[in-house]
Amino acid sequence: AEYNPDQYLWETEFTLGGRKFRRED
Repeated sequence: AEYNPDQYLWETEFTLGGRKFRRED
């Protein structure tokens, strides 16, 4: 998924600056 201020709140994974992030909470 592409980074999106609304989306990242519920997405478990998202990309930012070409890097992938996973939520841990």
